[in-house]
Amino acid sequence: MAAPNAFYAIAVWRRHRDAFRRNWTTEAGGVLLEPLIVLGAIGFGLGQFVGTFEDDVDYATFVTPGIIAGYAMFHALFEGAYGAYLRMSMHRVFDSILATPMQVEDLVLGEMLWGASRAVMTAIAVLIVATGFGLVESPLALLVVPSAFLVGLVFYPIALSATALAPSINSLNNVFTLLAVPMYFLSGIFFPVSGLPDWVEPIVWVLPLTPAAHLMRGLVLGNLDLSHLLATLALVAMAIFFGLLATHLMRRRLVI
Repeated sequence: MAAPNAFYAIAVWRRHRDAFRRNWTTEAGGVLLEPLIVLGAIGFGLGQFVGTFEDDVDYATFVTPGIIAGYAMFHALFEGAYGAYLRMSMHRVFDSILATPMQVEDLVLGEMLWGASRAVMTAIAVLIVATGFGLVESPLALLVVPSAFLVGLVFYPIALSATALAPSINSLNNVFTLLAVPMYFLSGIFFPVSGLPDWVEPIVWVLPLTPAAHLMRGLVLGNLDLSHLLATLALVAMAIFFGLLATHLMRRRLVI
């Protein structure tokens, strides 16, 4: 497997960016409104019944970093599943790209960069509103932006791998019903992972969204320790692993 060419990968990213800029108004609601509705309903609606949470943090402040991580995940997965499938099987964008000197490695890296960029868009939107609501307690929250990029690099190739295996676009629903939704409710977004049964907690920590939510919470609350460094390293390792997996599966789907 050859190393990807960064220049070609950025060219793929620019192609997707230009396509997004032409149609951004149709996608703005998904980027901004849905996570904000969840933040308001869960954080402020349910939060008034919960009150202060662990370490005297109110519930709205507790769930905000998790919602940022969760929607960074959702947008990366959605783009890597449905967006990539349309580009691959219906619009034939992938075939056109591979008809140039670009290789599968360049295509996958460019796709990953674009998926990570989509994760950053929603993270910035939620972070700005959360700051306006007084839910951000540390200037370290600015590091949520590159962290969301890393989260996108993890989840986009997971969806892209599913796309490479998908016999039809409808089968991609499993990415969300069997993977994303269970992670969203189990990965420490709405309650501490430590509250789970002892035999469940180690399993939950293996899920990619758990270290992502843990890292985001440490940045937003300004409460970092060694566990957040380990969470970052785990996400980097996952991004590399799933990126290599997606490249292998895409090569098998498109070339071999």
